[in-house]
Amino acid sequence: MFQTKDFLTPRIPASPIPSTISLNNSHMINLNLVSTDLIERNLPKPNTDNLTFVAASADQQFPPLHITENPMLVDNANLANSTISMAQETLAVPKLDIPFGLDITLFPNVYEFIIKNPSLIDAANIMLTPAVAKSTLKSYSQVVNDFKSFCLENNYCLSNLREQNVIDYIGVSFSEKRTFSYFCKLIPSLVLLENLIKPSGRSSVLTERVQAILNSFKRKLSETKAPVKKGLLCPIDHFKSIIQHEIVPYVKSPHNINPIKFRSLFRAIFIYFTFCRFDDFHDLRDQDFVNHGDFLEVNFRKSKNDQFYQGTNSILVPSNDPILCPVRITHLYFVKFNLNFQGSSFKKKFVNFRIQNKNGKVTPLTEVMLSQSNATKYTKQLLVEYNVPATIVERFTEKSLKIAGVTGLLDSGEPLENVAIAGRWKSSTTPMHYRNTSYKFRKNIAKNIPLSSL
Repeated sequence: MFQTKDFLTPRIPASPIPSTISLNNSHMINLNLVSTDLIERNLPKPNTDNLTFVAASADQQFPPLHITENPMLVDNANLANSTISMAQETLAVPKLDIPFGLDITLFPNVYEFIIKNPSLIDAANIMLTPAVAKSTLKSYSQVVNDFKSFCLENNYCLSNLREQNVIDYIGVSFSEKRTFSYFCKLIPSLVLLENLIKPSGRSSVLTERVQAILNSFKRKLSETKAPVKKGLLCPIDHFKSIIQHEIVPYVKSPHNINPIKFRSLFRAIFIYFTFCRFDDFHDLRDQDFVNHGDFLEVNFRKSKNDQFYQGTNSILVPSNDPILCPVRITHLYFVKFNLNFQGSSFKKKFVNFRIQNKNGKVTPLTEVMLSQSNATKYTKQLLVEYNVPATIVERFTEKSLKIAGVTGLLDSGEPLENVAIAGRWKSSTTPMHYRNTSYKFRKNIAKNIPLSSL
């Protein structure tokens, strides 16, 4: 049975091998100085006859490392000092990036791989990286870290968990007044953790009994939780009015369009018509836009629902509205900022870029991406300037336009399956998560309820 220290404390292998490797974020070990037991491991003996590596036994934590001279083998002090200096320089090697601050010994396959291949740190880090989106990893990190601390306090070993350990944690979490949303993330978070460290052949501890108990707590918490609020829908009409004043008068002289305002308006229209996430838009370059003449194709190289980067695309077509036309606005945006469609340039420029305003001179920095926080800030400033209601401005996010686009298309009568295609979703039910129909639309539905069933 593992003791508490086995949970997070790294151990020095009983028979170290020659390599230079970091086993966690705080310990860097130069194993090139070790020459013990190499024959048994079928590994070549290192050429370090003038050095002796002093370390703790396998049952102790890593102490400070000491390199001592072997006076019987050192010819002179200069050679010893030179060799020691070179050995110290080898300590600056890439570190293993272990998720959630776990110990490398909880990943036996990766541990064995790096022991056999000490120079392949990059490959080991890929093995340690969970195959989920960064936003998902961030969302689950609180539960995983809390559970890790709980196990440490109760002497539970992560590599040898039992069903009861998880049930204990659920009960303790309730006593600590965790929220309903926390309980909703509990199982997915622990599934992620279990997929990372569960030994092969061992059954999952996240059993039907655990799920049933968790559902009982979720049901209890749902009695007092606040009602679920749909994300804010920002009517596209607000942006249409701004476009009419900021862009339409300068269609023939785009150099006169305010660059910061145009950047916000282009992003708003693009998200409204493509239903894309800000993260997807954030990485787009001008060469991802293909001009087919009568329509534009936008290629997304990666997205949250495309983890293996197979690539997805959206189609933009001209509209009959001269103000709210995504194709016209895109063409104008490319002209304004000297961007190029695919095939017309080898240099790739971001379409979501920062703008430098220095001494009155405005310069688009098309090689530097604009952050989401700044993008939202500039859009809110624009909405305030045009007297958009404060109730909308305060809750506005980039997702507000995605909700508006999805809701508008569904309310127009477009089949759910087609809306999913437009949004590049694999499931036809996903658009319903973004639908936020107006009271006017709901009243029209209510009016259609028959007054007689005979």
